[in-house]
Amino acid sequence: MSVAAVYPPQSQRPVSALARAVLGSDPVQRRAVKRLLLISHAYAVIWLSLAFSINIGYSPPVVWLLVIYGVIGQSIFYILLRGGYTLLLKDPLFCFPQALFGVGAVVIGYALIPFGQGAALQVLFVLLVYDLHRLSPRQIGIVSGAAVVALSLLVGGEWALSPEGVDLQQESLNIGMAVMVILMLSAVSGAVRRVHIYQLQQKAELDGVLSELRTLSEHDALTGAVNRRHMMDLLNEELKRQRRAHRPFSVAMVDIDFFKRVNDGHGHAVGDLVLKKLVAMTRETLRETDVIARWGGEEFLVLLPLLPAAAAAELVDKLRQRIELHDWTQYAAGLRVTFSSGVAEHTLSVSLEQTIERADSALYRAKEHGRNRVEQA
Repeated sequence: MSVAAVYPPQSQRPVSALARAVLGSDPVQRRAVKRLLLISHAYAVIWLSLAFSINIGYSPPVVWLLVIYGVIGQSIFYILLRGGYTLLLKDPLFCFPQALFGVGAVVIGYALIPFGQGAALQVLFVLLVYDLHRLSPRQIGIVSGAAVVALSLLVGGEWALSPEGVDLQQESLNIGMAVMVILMLSAVSGAVRRVHIYQLQQKAELDGVLSELRTLSEHDALTGAVNRRHMMDLLNEELKRQRRAHRPFSVAMVDIDFFKRVNDGHGHAVGDLVLKKLVAMTRETLRETDVIARWGGEEFLVLLPLLPAAAAAELVDKLRQRIELHDWTQYAAGLRVTFSSGVAEHTLSVSLEQTIERADSALYRAKEHGRNRVEQA
């Protein structure tokens, strides 16, 4: 399973300057830092509680070691995540190292706070459950094993140094219960992770289907050019930009010359190929911002943002020359393809429909003047 599948990108929403400063700009990086800050809030509650208990004399001053351990560890994790140093790792959220860090905090707390040993074990279980779907069964096993071994060594060391000060039966019971719960969590983790990955796969498949349906609803099935309805949406968006920024745009009506002869003389399969090739060559020749739509049959409409009529006509004529000079005989013997075009610049004093009609009228003038030419409205 790829990293992108386990940590899929989130929907892109505007990010404030403060959020970028604290969380970073990369979506995965932001998720990692958010997760760290969420955990840090929980740790902060524990640290403040410990600091208060030390201040009132309820806990020995040595407990400050646990607070210092936590603050330094979380600070290091923040530097690594916010600096983007983990983004190229298999685990960009750095869950596994943070889980091991949490085990260290539990063990230190278990050693320094005798009255809080039960709470320390509960924190361990919460840490494991929190990352159950992010850690692999093997990682869960390593974290769990590290916790059990560390606690066992701690109890064994305390008993070896001061047998009378350790209730070995009670400590063994605590660790034994911890082992049982950890084994259950390890067994559950595999199933939880499989369900999580399955949900992500289902979501990815659904997103793919929706994207395909959106493409089909906006594009011509044969040529891949946008369809008439979607082109009108794009034209209206461009019109809004023109009203806001007073920038020009033009449209070009393009019609393949004598296309019926192509179908009649070479067959509809060759005719379909000519349509697809014309759209492909248009995209290769014009700018990335220009959009071609199949307007009907062998007729196309091209949106040319930021261009007045003269510059737009010059660009369309460049396309016309390329189409004329292309070796069409490789698709069918004797095949020759040219087009005629009419170009019109839109002004705010008229409607979009009127501009398209002007381009269409210029197209008919191009046909009347011999075809294979571009006329400006």
